[in-house]
Amino acid sequence: MPNPVKLATKNFKNQKEAIAFFKPMLYRQKVGERVNEKDAFHLNALLKRHDEYEQKIGVGVDYFTTMTAPHGTTCFKIIRLDGSSTDFSYLHCIRGGSPKRKTEIYKAFRSVVRFDLLNARHKYFVENKDQDEKVLCPITKERIGISEGQMDHQAPLTFQVIVETFLKIKKLNYDDVPISTGRDNQTSPEITAPRLTEDFRQYHNEIAKISFVKTKINLKQSAANRIKKGNLPLFQEATNENH
Repeated sequence: MPNPVKLATKNFKNQKEAIAFFKPMLYRQKVGERVNEKDAFHLNALLKRHDEYEQKIGVGVDYFTTMTAPHGTTCFKIIRLDGSSTDFSYLHCIRGGSPKRKTEIYKAFRSVVRFDLLNARHKYFVENKDQDEKVLCPITKERIGISEGQMDHQAPLTFQVIVETFLKIKKLNYDDVPISTGRDNQTSPEITAPRLTEDFRQYHNEIAKISFVKTKINLKQSAANRIKKGNLPLFQEATNENH
C-alpha cells in the first residue's frame, strides 16, 4: 500500500517519490557548499519529520550544506544560528521513526573497524595497482579505481555474521551494547565501552577475510548473504574453525 509523505511544502504519493525528489538535491552542489534557498525551503519542511527535530535545530537553522560521512557517503548538514552544526539524514526523515536498535548496533560495530578497513584498502592498492591506478575486481574481472569499490567481507564470514557471533560469544543482546547517538555531527553511533570496542576489533581482524570488489557487487552480495532465521549456528561453527 502507498505510504504517503506529507510536508508543509509538498506532498508525495509514497516514500520512493520523496526519495527521488530529495536525493538529487543532495548532490546538486559540491560538498560544503551552501544549499540554495529553493531547496532549503523543502529541506526545512522535511526536517520537521525527524524524531530528534528539536535537538537538530537547536537555536534555529541558519542554512543547510552537505558533508561527507565517515563511510564515504554524503549527507545534509545544518548550520545553526549560533554557528554550531550537526548532520541529518533525509532518508531518516522520509522513512520516519527511530532507527532499529539492530541497525544502530551494526553501524556502531562497523565504526570500530572503519580505519582498519581503510588501511587494508590502501595497502591492497599500493601492492596491486597498475599504471592507471586501478586493480582487478575478483568477481567482475573489471579494472576499477579506489573510489569504485569497497572492502568486502567474504561469505560465510560476512560482517553481519562476525557481529552476531561476537555478541553470542560475549553473551550480549543488542540492548546490552552501550552506544552513543544523537550527538552533533555524529553520523554513526559509537560504542562507549573501550574494552568491548577493542575486543571486537581484535576478533574482527583475526577472522575476517576481505577483498576489494566493485561497490554494486558488494551491495548485492551483502543482501544475498544476510542471515536467515535459524542459520546462525552454522555460521558459529565457521567462525570457530577460523578463530
